[in-house]
Amino acid sequence: MASVPDTATVRLGLTPNLRRITVGAGLRALGLSLIGPFLALYLHDVLLVGYVEIGLIVAAIGVPPLFIGGVGGLLADRVGRRRLFLVAFAVEGSSIFAAGFAMAAHSFPGVLAAFAASGVAGNLGGPAIAAYVSDFTSGSMRTRAFTWQRVGWNVGFALGVSTGGLLLVVLGFAPVAWGAGAATLVGTAYLTATLEPSPYDIGLRAARPPDAAPSSRPGSVRDSLRVLRHDRAFLLFCIAAALAYVTLNQWSVTFSLFVVGPLGLPYSLLGLGFATNGLVVVFGQVPTTQMAIGRQHTALAVAGVGAYMIAFLALGVAALLAVGAIAVFFAAVIVLTLGENLTSIPFSTLPSNVAPRSEVGAYNGAFSTIAGIGSLLAIVVGGVALATIHNPVELWAVLCAPGLPAIGLLLSAGRRLPRRSNRA
Repeated sequence: MASVPDTATVRLGLTPNLRRITVGAGLRALGLSLIGPFLALYLHDVLLVGYVEIGLIVAAIGVPPLFIGGVGGLLADRVGRRRLFLVAFAVEGSSIFAAGFAMAAHSFPGVLAAFAASGVAGNLGGPAIAAYVSDFTSGSMRTRAFTWQRVGWNVGFALGVSTGGLLLVVLGFAPVAWGAGAATLVGTAYLTATLEPSPYDIGLRAARPPDAAPSSRPGSVRDSLRVLRHDRAFLLFCIAAALAYVTLNQWSVTFSLFVVGPLGLPYSLLGLGFATNGLVVVFGQVPTTQMAIGRQHTALAVAGVGAYMIAFLALGVAALLAVGAIAVFFAAVIVLTLGENLTSIPFSTLPSNVAPRSEVGAYNGAFSTIAGIGSLLAIVVGGVALATIHNPVELWAVLCAPGLPAIGLLLSAGRRLPRRSNRA
């Protein structure tokens, strides 16, 4: 008989396994953020790659992970959650470590291959770890559990980007990449040593009894695809997220290039900005989630997209007027992070909420793939915009434009999704 969770566990949404997931997420994020946010700067400043080319290259690296996320979701429902994400994260960390050797040799193909392999592995394991968390939770406890995982991730992220920005100046790119790979592998080793199989994993390994519910195990891949194809409300939500990410994901590449380029700030301040982002998540995500409990996921997403748009446009105004660049930079980081805190709640939780029990991995994989299309478009659009639009306000107006139809589709999806599933 399962033990009754204590009051603190219910309030925080954390069982022992979910606490370990939180710690492991922080260790993994520490490793990935030591070098990942600075890849575009390595390509531009060391290998002398142009803005447009950087956008195309980073997008090309992102194509295989885009499709592997859907595969990972289908596999998570069939081979188990824990096994899949542990193997995937081990490959991810090893690839980052290998990237250090490619950077030391100034090998353009080597750097691309290493980061591409890391992205494929990370996306393969992403839906599995989301399904693992969902196996232990439901309702508002699921929302809180994803919140704590995100807090753990951002503790590591804040430490990683602030340390990485400083170490790049002292050590250079290759040693930082070696440290990043090692830290990521330590996080994977910790999860391997401490995590138990989820209830779904245990049930998947057991022989299915004759009277087992048909929905407790997945059917064929074709069956999963058919279920997804007929869930029109969920697909509308995914398309809205993809459009939103064309704007939101400017944070991952274009933001760094703009801050160091047109805005004229140094690496060290950029690193502190990334650290500020992580700290606002660490101290702001839990109160934001508490405020969000009971509200519509789609309404939270709308508010979050709006916050990103305001922050990006403010950066453009600061660059155009050439005044208050540092103050506006940090204010914009805080505002867009508040938007990130809001959008993370529906984008992490709603796919599991609407999925049938046997298709949680498939739904998370489908969301990852469809939303990932928007993330890839963001990189290409951002690179082209930086190279061709010289007025910074016009630049960010163009990059924020996809957020408007995204908001409209989110509102439409909110009217179609089941009310219970659309509640945080």
